[in-house]
Amino acid sequence: WVIDETIITPDTVFEFDENKVATIMYVDRICTITFDTDGAEEIAPMELVYGSVVESLPVPTKEGFFFDGWYTADNEKYEAGQQLLDDITLRAHWLVKCVVTFDTDGGSLVQTVTLGAGQLLNKPTNPTKEGYEFLYWTLNGEEFNFETPVTADMTLVAKWKEVAKPVEPEPEEPANKISGGVLALIISSSVVAAAGIGLLIFLIIRKKKLK
Repeated sequence: WVIDETIITPDTVFEFDENKVATIMYVDRICTITFDTDGAEEIAPMELVYGSVVESLPVPTKEGFFFDGWYTADNEKYEAGQQLLDDITLRAHWLVKCVVTFDTDGGSLVQTVTLGAGQLLNKPTNPTKEGYEFLYWTLNGEEFNFETPVTADMTLVAKWKEVAKPVEPEPEEPANKISGGVLALIISSSVVAAAGIGLLIFLIIRKKKLK
């Protein structure tokens, strides 16, 4: 309670000479999230006003392990986006880290994936390779089943099928196009004809002169 901006306590001595009005005051209740990182680097507690929405949670790291999320004392996974209504302690859950590398055998790059042992690997976007069609990913020469949980580090190799290049048809010659042989024959015939005509004119002129 507050009177004239003075907080009233059980020890307050009233020295008023007139009636006063006491006003009740409230303060926000603070809820605390405590993080148990289970061997990873410590994370400071998070304080939020009662009823606030937990917008995000920290992501710890631990050598050789994959962070699988935060869990409550009841072993329920706690996700961001929930309304905080009380103090709570969250414990980090860890899985053995597995690294999956993709060997595209000359194709486009596919990024390495890190996940926890026992989890399923999401199939990446198919790589591309000039002159080849992508078939599937292989492990130790066999097609990999993406429904199989990953249990250790591994390298998946791309399987390709060569694509036959289309045969381009030879361009057709125009119907009125004269081949080289025919053209040579025409030219030869024209030369012979011209020579014959010239000889004939020469004989006619010579005959007239002889007369």
